[in-house]
Formats: sequence, structure tokens, C-alpha cells
Amino acid sequence: MEEKIHVSSMIGILVSLVCLIPFGANSFMIPTIILIVLLLTVLRKWLEQCDKLKENKRSETTCAYTLAVAVFTSCDQQPFLIS
Repeated sequence: MEEKIHVSSMIGILVSLVCLIPFGANSFMIPTIILIVLLLTVLRKWLEQCDKLKENKRSETTCAYTLAVAVFTSCDQQPFLIS
């Protein structure tokens, strides 16, 4: 595994734990899968941008910054155009 930041893995673990509490052990899997797919879809551009930054040997601080911008800006703006 070449990743230094395992965002996808962390999303999977955190969403599983969050869904386990309200849905219980018998029925948390479907909501977990739905939420993971939604989160990875929403964060796709950010994840792709981080991959490009890593290829260009830029720091991972920039990736964290772009995620913060993506999370805290409204949907009508384009937070993923930061370079």
C-alpha cells in the first residue's frame, strides 16, 4: 500500500461504527454501504486531487487543506479548483 493517508479505509471504519449504533448488528450493513458510496462519491474530486498532488511531490498538508475547503464551503462554489 503506497498511501500514507488511508482516507477510504478510515471512512469505511467510521461509517460502520456510526451505523452500528442506530441500526444494530443485524441491519447496519446496507445503510453502511450506502453511506460509504455517497461519501466516496462526494469526496472523489478531493481524493483525485490529492493523488495528483502526491505525484507532483507536494505535501499532504495541501490535501488536508483542500478537504477542509471542500467541507466548509457551500455547494454552489467550486472548492476543488484550488491549486
